[in-house]
This record gives sequence, C-alpha cells and structure tokens, in this order.
Amino acid sequence: MTTDELRAFVLAAVNAIGDISKTEALDAIEKAWDEAGIDRLARENQAHADAAITAAQENRLASERIGDVERENRELAEARVLADTEAARLRKALEGLRSDQHMVVEDCWYSCPKSGECCDPQAGDDCWCGVDARNAVIDAALGAREGR
Repeated sequence: MTTDELRAFVLAAVNAIGDISKTEALDAIEKAWDEAGIDRLARENQAHADAAITAAQENRLASERIGDVERENRELAEARVLADTEAARLRKALEGLRSDQHMVVEDCWYSCPKSGECCDPQAGDDCWCGVDARNAVIDAALGAREGR
C-alpha cells in the first residue's frame, strides 16, 4: 500500500468517525508511517531487488562466458584431432622416406661401404652416400614430434 493510499484510507476512516481533524489524522499517519519504518523498509526492499537484478545479470553474463569457453574447448578439441591426424600422416610419410639401401654401383670400388658391396679396403665402415645422414634427419624429426 502506498503512502497516498494509506492516507486516503485513514481520512476515510476519520471522516466516518469524525472525532479528529484531517490535519491530526495526517499527522498521525505520518508518525505511524515513520515509526513503522515503511520508507526504510521500502528502500531496503528496493536495494534487495536491485541486488537480485544485478546478480541475475551477472549470472547471465557468466553463463554466456561459460558457453563461450565450452565452444572454444570444442573447437580446440577438433583442432587437436585434425593436428593429430596430420601428424600421423606426416609421420607415415617421413617413415616412408627412410632407407636402408646404400648406394651400389657397377664398379664395387665406388659403392658405399655400408652397402656390403664395397671392395675398397680403405673406404672404412662409415656411410658416404648420404643414406645414414638422411635417416638421421628423419629420425630427429620423428623424435622431435614425440618429445624425445
């Protein structure tokens, strides 16, 4: 009930009784209103309502942010699956580039010592045809992906 509605009610009651003046009735209403703390209660209720509205707005914003984070997580998971798929494809391609066949030529004197076909006694045991070096680069690339 608003202040005006209460005043109208009391004035109607005073008019019906007729024992006190309208001014005395209004003063009594104001005094009762103040003693009851109606205005203070109304302000407190409004403050609570405002706080509830603010909390609801913050909850809505938090829910929206949670939705954004969940969407970002899904996108990251999809990107991870694509990255893992691409990494597996690259791993297979790199593994396919490895070779165990060292260079063999018609004249065994010029074949790579690791081929098993070299007849040069001073050639040593090290690969000079590049297969070991290429395999080392491939192994390093494969090891880097695995965190070795």
